[in-house]
Amino acid sequence: MEIKTYSQAVNYLNSFINYERIKKFPYRKSLKLERVENLFKKLKIDPYALKVIHIAGTKGKGSTAAYLVYVLANSGFKVGLYTSPHFKDFRERIKIVKTLNSQTRAIPVSEKLVVELLRGIKPILEKLRFHKKFGQLSFFEVYTALAFKYFLKKNVDFAVLECGLGGRLDATNLCKPLACIITKIDYDHTQQLGSSLKEIASEKAGIIKDNSLVISARQKRVVREVLKEKAKLREAKLYFYQEDFCSQNLRFSSNYTLFDYSSFLGSYKNLKIKILGEHQVENASLAIFCFQLLKEKFDLEEKALYQGLERAFLKGRFQMLRKAGKIFLLDIAHNPLSFSSLNQGIKRYFPSKKVILIFGCSKGKLAKKMLKNIDCEKLIFTRANHFRAQDPLILKKLCAFKNSILTYNLETALKKSREISDSQSIIVIAGSFFLVAEALTLLEK
Repeated sequence: MEIKTYSQAVNYLNSFINYERIKKFPYRKSLKLERVENLFKKLKIDPYALKVIHIAGTKGKGSTAAYLVYVLANSGFKVGLYTSPHFKDFRERIKIVKTLNSQTRAIPVSEKLVVELLRGIKPILEKLRFHKKFGQLSFFEVYTALAFKYFLKKNVDFAVLECGLGGRLDATNLCKPLACIITKIDYDHTQQLGSSLKEIASEKAGIIKDNSLVISARQKRVVREVLKEKAKLREAKLYFYQEDFCSQNLRFSSNYTLFDYSSFLGSYKNLKIKILGEHQVENASLAIFCFQLLKEKFDLEEKALYQGLERAFLKGRFQMLRKAGKIFLLDIAHNPLSFSSLNQGIKRYFPSKKVILIFGCSKGKLAKKMLKNIDCEKLIFTRANHFRAQDPLILKKLCAFKNSILTYNLETALKKSREISDSQSIIVIAGSFFLVAEALTLLEK
């Protein structure tokens, strides 16, 4: 059937196997970079024609990517941004970010162009859908091919690519990056990447290429050793936050964070970011150091650094909404480390508020460890309207939280939270990307 409408395009894309929707699958057998290489070759996509900054990690990938693309866009460049997952529409994953008349806009690929691109490549996708040698094409691999095709068609100056899962076998790993950024690595996707930090770090470190520039967040010792070993093997230059570059003099307000930054490449004072959370300073610093490494080669402007950092925005990251006299705080925290950061942020920005936590997570996530890392007065268990969502009754039994409230959908959970909150409360929604996406839809009505 010919693809004529956007809804037909979405249905066609959804016909490919989607590992984001599968809790357990044989990771090393299911993901094959050779399959992506073959796909790109047949589609006449040259992945090495893009100037790529590649980002892997457990936590902070999206924020770091946002800071970097906004800084590059404020230097006058047209920047492709590829991220995952999405909140409402898959087009959110493929954007072009540019600045015009002092406004920086992140524009998703148009519905019309999705239809046009898919119609052109569908015959080849069908031939490769079930390949004898390389196996079954996946949803993410097709999306990644679409993103590369789109960025090349639009002739972007840079492409910032966020890994979907891991790094070594990820479809985005078919590139020769100007720089690799590795954000905080911690336990997540353990069924696919491994049960130890060493195994997880080895998969993430798979994005390090020969003679590349590698920028890393602060890491636990075992992770540092893996990254150092991989960098040495690849003859790559590896730089760590708080060793080769650092931030200091952090100042917090309810609307932004100010900080100073320094490295052997130079210093900046009074940088401002509006994505809240103390950990965001580290994410921003990764982007700043990347900016410094690329600055001379691409004539990047210092003014653009300040403007880009301040303008950067990302949905669902410590995002505050006020509705009917209530304060809602939405955060896509979905692992123990990100819950620790969320807790730290709440104490920093809302020190006098009682926390009512609406919590739901996907099956297989470390719910008990997440909840141990956050302080709350009341806990409401619920679930997102998503097949991967864990049964809230199982969560309630597993976590054994005193006086917790059990609900089976987010609308009921929001209603309960309003009933039990007062002027001294803040309602926090966290635990799952899907839960936050649904909450944004309900609260923005």
